[in-house]
Amino acid sequence: MATAPEYHYRKLLTENSSPDAVKKVYDDWALDYEKDIAIRGFDSHHTYARILDSTLATLFPGNHQSLHILDAGAGTGLMGVSFKRLGYTIIDALDFSQEMLNCAKEKNVYRRLICAPIGEGKHSDISQDNYDVLICTGTLSSPNVRASGLDELIHYVKPGGVICFTLHLHLYDNRESEYRKRIDELEREGKWRLHSKHVTDYNKYIPARAKCYLLTYRVL
Repeated sequence: MATAPEYHYRKLLTENSSPDAVKKVYDDWALDYEKDIAIRGFDSHHTYARILDSTLATLFPGNHQSLHILDAGAGTGLMGVSFKRLGYTIIDALDFSQEMLNCAKEKNVYRRLICAPIGEGKHSDISQDNYDVLICTGTLSSPNVRASGLDELIHYVKPGGVICFTLHLHLYDNRESEYRKRIDELEREGKWRLHSKHVTDYNKYIPARAKCYLLTYRVL
């Protein structure tokens, strides 16, 4: 399997990096981010969007492209661009890096850009039960967003809406991982239920991370 060149910014982070340290890395990385992740094999946002579009068409027949969507962990806006190309028009972006959001703004695909962290409490500028759909791709992993962030994400979605997110295979398959444990707890608590699970591409250069799950949960 081919190997990709090293890049500088992501190597600065560890599982124990503080939120401030993570934010600084992504702020500093913003202008080079898309070039660097393409070199490293992260190019699956179009695939995620197509899968999710099909899922949403099934769940919301007749009006799925008019759904209110929150792109949580939007970064520079790659998922927003992919959804816009599929006809979606009401998309907001949430990210903790203002520099990343500045890049996303230039793409002209988002209605609102909200600079705030995920997992540190509910935000007053995002109303409870405000969105039909929340997408969160490439974001749920330490140190970016810990499992506790799932509770916050559910807060923003209407009952009957959906949360669509990616998770590394080992984090979902291992029932003792913090992410899988919280996912299962939320299901037992009646907060959501699994609708669909797809195995899809993640990083073509790293065998252990070549695939990930794209999960869709229905909020109850």
